[in-house]
Amino acid sequence: MQDVGEQQLAARAQASGALFIPDLCAPRALLFLVLLAELMVLMYTLAVSSLPRFDWTVLATGSVLVQWLVLASAVALCLLRGWFSRHSLWLAAAGSLLLVVAVTGLSSELILRFYPALMADADDRWWVLRNMLVAALVAGIALRYFYLQQQLTLRERSELQARIDSLQARIRPHFLFNTLNSIASLIASHPERAEAAVEDLAELFRASLRHSGPGDTVAEEVRRCELYLGIERLRLGDRLQVE
Repeated sequence: MQDVGEQQLAARAQASGALFIPDLCAPRALLFLVLLAELMVLMYTLAVSSLPRFDWTVLATGSVLVQWLVLASAVALCLLRGWFSRHSLWLAAAGSLLLVVAVTGLSSELILRFYPALMADADDRWWVLRNMLVAALVAGIALRYFYLQQQLTLRERSELQARIDSLQARIRPHFLFNTLNSIASLIASHPERAEAAVEDLAELFRASLRHSGPGDTVAEEVRRCELYLGIERLRLGDRLQVE
């Protein structure tokens, strides 16, 4: 059941054009990537050296290399994000993973060619392959995290919309009955007001049956609120105060 739910959420996200990969060109996302990359370099440096003999050279060299790879991959994913959003989930994930691995491999080759002293102790081919393997593992974990984050957001929105729909289904019958009672009481004494109330009620329900969405204008929302308040004023009179 959970797999079916995830497939439905993924299909809904794909239909809406929402890509599970966030906008990595945003300043907040870039800052997060930079800090996370530096934390990984620091952890690696601590693993290969001790605190009394902390290797600052490894930290500096690793920081330059990892930050370049992270930022280059982020820019590449950002530029191709629109293309990925028009394709299936698996194609977008596979394409993103291959893109990160390709950027890592190309960058590693350029470093070995133009700055060989920077990696003097590295065995050329194995060093490049190791970097590509590490990049593939990290990118795979990151893509899985982004996907789960999108699924969680979509599930929360779906549950919230279901609660709203359920609440509206409970409220509308009471609102309709109260409005009809108010109109019935006005027919004998104020037939003009009763007729206007019927017209407002019809317009309000016509707008409610037409599913509201992000395409609605502010004027349409304000009009619906005015109709609702006008109908409620028939029943509550001066007790209804709107600020």
